[in-house]
Amino acid sequence: MPPAFLKALSRKRLYEGSTLSFVAEVVGVPKPGVKWYHNKSLREVEGEKHVNISFDVFAEPSQEEWVEFRAEDSESCSFEFQEGGKAPVFLKQVSDVEVWQGDVARLSVTVTGSPTPKIQWFFNGMKLTPSMDRKLVFAGNDHSLILPYAGVQDEGDYTCVASNVHGKTTCSAHLHVRQRIPGLPCFSREPDSVRCAPGFTAVFEYTVAGEPCPDVQWFKGSDQIFSDARHSVARHADGSGSLTVRECMEEDTGLYTCRAVSTLGEATCSAELLVLPEEEHAVCRGAPFSLDLWSPFTTLQSL
Repeated sequence: MPPAFLKALSRKRLYEGSTLSFVAEVVGVPKPGVKWYHNKSLREVEGEKHVNISFDVFAEPSQEEWVEFRAEDSESCSFEFQEGGKAPVFLKQVSDVEVWQGDVARLSVTVTGSPTPKIQWFFNGMKLTPSMDRKLVFAGNDHSLILPYAGVQDEGDYTCVASNVHGKTTCSAHLHVRQRIPGLPCFSREPDSVRCAPGFTAVFEYTVAGEPCPDVQWFKGSDQIFSDARHSVARHADGSGSLTVRECMEEDTGLYTCRAVSTLGEATCSAELLVLPEEEHAVCRGAPFSLDLWSPFTTLQSL
């Protein structure tokens, strides 16, 4: 009777460093000789009718290996195994975005997985493909959906799906597109955040447009700010203006909001003032200062 397999080998998947075990059964008269091959290289094993073989797996991600079991003068069967990977995981999920009509909208995620996950974007449940109106870009683990000129038709829910052979994960966010109504208040220049030492002066500057000319108000938290001994609220005919805080103290630290209001609507923007502790700038007291940029703050420091 020629050799024949009673139990063939099947495909398996396992993690690097683990042990692979498999069994094959062969019969025949006379008793067939049994040989094991790994990548076409003979592996020396001993056995009778039932043969077991095991070895540690050390492979690169997604690298495939073939192990072949042969009985002499007969057909052969093969076994394939692949190193285990990892299901996709979002290191940074997509977040809600608000843009003005006609501006660029970008929705971004950071995702890992092995093998490299496939990324798909959906808008209100419909799969998106690259076009003139949308760009799908990536760099390493960072993936973005970019709308170069967001319109009201682009407002809605966006979902990112990351998948590979080990699993799938999703995250979603909402895009809000604000319409540009002629005359509606709009900031063409927003104030920068400022940090300074106690006793210094902080200035927040803005430029706003709108017709009719909007009324501009400043707030720290929920409290409106008016001109007084330490605060100066300035407005100019060209739409520019400023808030000046003199002799800054640590209690002036906080978020300052500029609100432009007209009969058509309103616009707001915010900036932060950070007054550093006294001891950090003791050497600077009374010295002249200059403006230097320190993202996201404008820093007032000594020369």
